[in-house]
Amino acid sequence: MGSTNNTKLYHIVLLSCFFILTFQLFGQSGNAVLPLPTQKYRMNVPVVFHDEIKGIQKVTDELYYQIEIAERSRKKIIPITGYENARNAYHASFAISIEDICCKTSSYQLIFLNNANDSSFEIGVRCYTDIQRYLGTEEYAKSLQGKCLSSCGEIQIGNDSIFTFLYEIPVNVRVAKLNKVRSRYVMSPIATDMDDCGFFILTVPKNEESIFAFYNNSNYICLIRFSSSSFVSTVQ
Repeated sequence: MGSTNNTKLYHIVLLSCFFILTFQLFGQSGNAVLPLPTQKYRMNVPVVFHDEIKGIQKVTDELYYQIEIAERSRKKIIPITGYENARNAYHASFAISIEDICCKTSSYQLIFLNNANDSSFEIGVRCYTDIQRYLGTEEYAKSLQGKCLSSCGEIQIGNDSIFTFLYEIPVNVRVAKLNKVRSRYVMSPIATDMDDCGFFILTVPKNEESIFAFYNNSNYICLIRFSSSSFVSTVQ
């Protein structure tokens, strides 16, 4: 009876998580990261974040975010438009997310959120190149080099197996803050390193727009923009 119940649970987990996992990303070069000194880029934010209303996601009632991938070409940051182009760009670089897939709740869950003070949050961002379903022992999952478990835990299957997701982690990723100076943006690298599971912890202001760029040795940049609820009402 116990074995039958475990089999049923396994199929339920597979079915529910199938609808949650919307894409998989592959391909990550192990070459050394290109140096990126502080420099000015010509960037029009509403153009780079071209599908604003559709792309807005909620963190809290005070804070919303958008993620976009763009191409770095000379002194310009150019938006990637179209599903196929965006997919190919991610394929050639990596993706970022502030949420992990969580089979416990059949939903996405914030990786890390801390109310640092009255004016800012600390938010966890994960960089990854691939997401894989995993059924096996936790000890074996942790031994897989370059792969990390979902931050929201796992579902127990039987006495010694778990069902969860494994994230494949890129190498040599850095993060920079984009600060607007007149009509251009200054891309200033932040002195913080990605941990072994692809995490960065960002300090994000609550009441002002902030943009962060994640990059490595490819020509693509993953951008995340945080804005207050007043920004959402403006674009809607």
